Amino acid sequence: MSNDGFFARLSGVKQGALDERALMHRLKSTRVAVLIGTAVALGFFIYDAAAHSVIRWDIMIILASIAAAKLCAMVYYRKTN
Repeated sequence: MSNDGFFARLSGVKQGALDERALMHRLKSTRVAVLIGTAVALGFFIYDAAAHSVIRWDIMIILASIAAAKLCAMVYYRKTN
């Protein structure tokens, strides 16, 4: 068995052999996963507020931290590129 990581073996890409296309696929998949996770958390927050008349502040804090991280990343990439 090689020393490549589990996900590298799963995707068929050898460690150290990642090209630009593979990195862009990883970036896009991460972006989609964050968007879906945010949508699910927002949906759960709205459902809890509407169905049970309870505002879950822990979910709101998670959503706010995702939004803050996204904005910070956008500012960082705008300044560095």
